[in-house]
Amino acid sequence: MCFELLGFDIILDSKLKPILLEVNQAPSFATDSPLDYQVKRQLFVDMFSLLGLSIERKRTILASIHQDKMIRIYQKFSHKL
Repeated sequence: MCFELLGFDIILDSKLKPILLEVNQAPSFATDSPLDYQVKRQLFVDMFSLLGLSIERKRTILASIHQDKMIRIYQKFSHKL
C-alpha cells in the first residue's frame, strides 16, 4: 500500500470563498496549540480509516504472522524427530 498526504493552505475571502495558496508535499505535523493537535490528530484518524487500517486489523495481521511462524517452527522440529 502506498499513499501520500498533502497539505493544502487555503484562506477565505470576505465572502467565504476559498482561495488556494499552496500545496505542500511534506506538510508539518508539529502541533503548536491544542486546536492544532486536535485537527492533526483527527486528520490521521480519518486517513487511517479511509485506508482501512485499524488497531484491530493490525492485531489480526500480527497474530496471523505469529501463527505462521509457530507452524514453521513446529514443522522444522517435527522433521528432525
